[in-house]
Amino acid sequence: MSAASALAAAQKPSMQHASPADPDFSKPLAWLRSPAAVMAAGAILGLIFYVVIYGVARLDPANIGWLMQGDAATHYLGWAFFRHEPWSFPLGALHRYGLEIAASIVYSDSIPILALLFKPFSSWLPEPFQYTGLWILLCCLLQGALAALLLRRFSDNLPFVLLGTGFFLLSPIMVIRSGGQFAGHFSLLGQWLILAALLLYFSDRLRAAGWFWGLLIALAALTHAYLAVMVAAIGVASLSRGLLQDTAFGIVALLRALIPMLLLPLVAMWLAGYFVIGGYSGGGAGFYSMNLLAPFLPTVTLQSAFLPSHPVATAGQYEGFNYLGLGVLLLLALALATTLRQWREVARSYRFWLPLVGVCVLLTLYALSPRITLGTQTLLELPYPASVVEVFRATGRMFWPVHYALILFALIGAQRIANQRLLIAIVAAALLLQWQDLRLIVYHRSTMKDAAAVYQSPFQGAFWSRAAAPYDRVLLVPPTFSVHDFVPFADYAARHQLGINIAYYGRPPSAAAQAQRDQAVRDFLAGIVDPDALYIITQPALLPTIQARLAPGDRLEHHDGYWVLLPGAAALELAPESPRLPRAQP
Repeated sequence: MSAASALAAAQKPSMQHASPADPDFSKPLAWLRSPAAVMAAGAILGLIFYVVIYGVARLDPANIGWLMQGDAATHYLGWAFFRHEPWSFPLGALHRYGLEIAASIVYSDSIPILALLFKPFSSWLPEPFQYTGLWILLCCLLQGALAALLLRRFSDNLPFVLLGTGFFLLSPIMVIRSGGQFAGHFSLLGQWLILAALLLYFSDRLRAAGWFWGLLIALAALTHAYLAVMVAAIGVASLSRGLLQDTAFGIVALLRALIPMLLLPLVAMWLAGYFVIGGYSGGGAGFYSMNLLAPFLPTVTLQSAFLPSHPVATAGQYEGFNYLGLGVLLLLALALATTLRQWREVARSYRFWLPLVGVCVLLTLYALSPRITLGTQTLLELPYPASVVEVFRATGRMFWPVHYALILFALIGAQRIANQRLLIAIVAAALLLQWQDLRLIVYHRSTMKDAAAVYQSPFQGAFWSRAAAPYDRVLLVPPTFSVHDFVPFADYAARHQLGINIAYYGRPPSAAAQAQRDQAVRDFLAGIVDPDALYIITQPALLPTIQARLAPGDRLEHHDGYWVLLPGAAALELAPESPRLPRAQP
């Protein structure tokens, strides 16, 4: 049963219509309902959304000022180091960003697919260069285009499709990722991958095509690990639908689909550096969870214009923000009413919907985490295997496929209204209500950050350029793990193609990694100095100990508020006052 026929089975006879996949091009303007035209219209809506929220200044690849704070800075700096790394296997490995800890662009959240794409052209790219602005634009365009194409699977009513696309663009989980507490998580704007997975699920020809699913999951893995899990979950639902609905789709066909579905993502993950062994700790399961009130009310920090914010059980439940918006909630109420009224017709197509519903239930349970909360109250706390749950500790995000499935269900349910003019009026009113409900968040996101801000490094003097020339790496004593403190040091090292002993990844360093760095500090204070390293002392209290152990030829100097140890300072005196030349590739 196709998506269109399943929908028709759940509708009144007067509501049945020709499949939207086959528009009658003999009619005037019928081309407007073609897939290409619908996607183009959705992409235009996405462009409007981008301009309203972000403006155009972020598209300037040399503009990094808006990125150099919070998590956004860590993700940009991961790319800034990676672009100058010599090629190695895995391709996404980072050797000079953190030095002692093995890592990759996966763990710096540097959008691996774009980092790998731009790295071969690094020598032709300007310095600095950022692709985040381009990525955000692509996400908005694809969100609109794929939402429109998804809705076209269920309706040939173009106004309905375009209005419905507005709900996917105005999804609160999409809007909040544009800044604020979520600034820097721009890779997670790739929620169009979830829409692509839903589109494959509802495609009769491709729903069980293992190669398509493998490519989509691999693309999601090269964007963000959380998105890969979400897409894979929908892929499992799609294969299950094949088993339920298609008698010709047996175990052999299932295995034939599963092989590329597993193999392609694993190869992509290996190349990107997922399996690089690093010293990072887990923890956080139940802290970054979803509250039971999250779909119906916003959190304290993200306000609705009409509804109160719900109290949270943990400070980390901002990651469980999954508010649907008042417009969607009202359409959901309408959809439930029409579905219950026609429940016999809807029940006949259970094989079509059951796998997706089952996966949505499982994802919801994972999002709630083993610690299930309602407001500030903990209702239930279950034991859990840490090795499984804490891999994706921000469990609240796992509700996103359910979020989009609920938007789709709300629109499909509204479409059961026989009067098309009334349908358009209701959906348009709900979209306007959604916009008004989210206007505070949209306004805050669109005005909170100056896109034309200029980042000013504290290491501007001629000394710092000369100091970089004779050394291979920068070592902070002691290293800092604060996202706010490490940015200027890492930026200085990246600009001069130096390694650095600090990095800020998606997880804090493990106890073993911290112990390794502590030992390096003790060695330094004992007088064991790396002659190829420029030392920056971040704690002045250590200066007496350092001065007492200075070796001949070493200098301890003060520049622009920082104490610097220059091993073999004669090399510095011979260094030219010019930017550092690129290092020879091994």
